[in-house]
Amino acid sequence: MKTVYWAPWDQKDMLNEMFLGYSDPINVLHDLQSNINKENKMDNFLNCPAFTSQHKNTFLFNSPTCVDVSFIDNYVRNNLPTHVPFNERTFVYKQPSLLNSKTIRVAANWIFFCEEKLEMESMHPYMHKTPVSDYGFYVPGGFDISQWFRPLEFAFQMWKDCDNFKVNFNDPLMYVRFNTSEKIQLKKFMLTPELFDMSMSCVRLKSYARQRNLQKLYDIFTGTRLHTKILQEIKKNVM
Repeated sequence: MKTVYWAPWDQKDMLNEMFLGYSDPINVLHDLQSNINKENKMDNFLNCPAFTSQHKNTFLFNSPTCVDVSFIDNYVRNNLPTHVPFNERTFVYKQPSLLNSKTIRVAANWIFFCEEKLEMESMHPYMHKTPVSDYGFYVPGGFDISQWFRPLEFAFQMWKDCDNFKVNFNDPLMYVRFNTSEKIQLKKFMLTPELFDMSMSCVRLKSYARQRNLQKLYDIFTGTRLHTKILQEIKKNVM
């Protein structure tokens, strides 16, 4: 068994405001199997080892917030009622990655850490019905969460010429898969200011050290011996 530590991630003021909106991750395989057709025993993909082995350590993360915006030229119009919290950090209009389409970011962030080598990947929640699929796709990625301490942000690539985006509280946002045959035990921790600062050292590194190779980033991280300090601080703040 491998233990994965996880926490909602953001600056203190945003995290305090949104913390209770972050629900626990849901095991995707267990969620699907809870609705299994038990009469189909011969040709049910939920009983197929090729499927179950691929998804047994895949978890669903739901939205901790609400967003409803429209794009008018370069202006973002908030369509939420005035009583619903919304500010310039709830929704960010990023520099587009593709021509004739928008790249955005929503204030929905998580961070993970593991004592042992463990590759994690994030992806669009393709087996759950979610309104965000109407607007584009979650930008996938992955890295070793024992050698890199940075958050997963909800970065999203919109379809060409799409001018609206909407997500409701608790809508499916993304899957996170841990690439191991061992069982995963998730442990939630409270993100302290010290842990936030250490994670930001990873986030900011790419702004002044233009490394595009993950192994080089891992080497830098390992060389600082931050692993032990991060782990000690996490274990002191497990919830």
